[in-house]
Formats: sequence, structure tokens, C-alpha cells
Amino acid sequence: MEKATLDKVDVIMISLNTDDLSNISSYLCDPVNMGGYLAMKENVVVCTSSGNDGHDYYTLSGGLAPWVIEVGSCNSGGRFITQVEIGGGTQI
Repeated sequence: MEKATLDKVDVIMISLNTDDLSNISSYLCDPVNMGGYLAMKENVVVCTSSGNDGHDYYTLSGGLAPWVIEVGSCNSGGRFITQVEIGGGTQI
């Protein structure tokens, strides 16, 4: 991430997620999220992938750091089978 930031990229896409939902502050010690924070400070957008460690089979994990964009996918015909909750508790 540091090299990409020094190269003046606009967006970093990284297919890693190491957030731990059992510890809400885990993103503060996470190297991916901390690298994302430093990149964000240089106006670089950082996207990471969601993990499959949610509390149920249809849930995703991650997205705890507010300075990265968390990306997930759906394999149920393009339809979400449950409510999707985004920041601030908004559900769609």
C-alpha cells in the first residue's frame, strides 16, 4: 500500500479482510486497515473484500474500519435474501 500511495494511484483494491467481529476495535491493530488509513490520508480510495465469518451462513464480516470501502458479493441470483444493514443502522 505504501508503494502504491507513493506511485500516486487513485484506488487500491485488495482482496484481503482480517477484521474480527468479536472485537470491534480489531481494525485499529489490523495491517490492511492501517495501510488503508495511511493511503486515505493521501487521498487514495481503498477497497477490501468482505469475509465469510458472519454469525450465520448468509452473513458477511468485515467493514469495521470507516476509511475503507468493504466489498461483498451475493450468489443468490443477484438478490439479497435478507436485510442489508449499512452504516448508521440503515437497512435496505
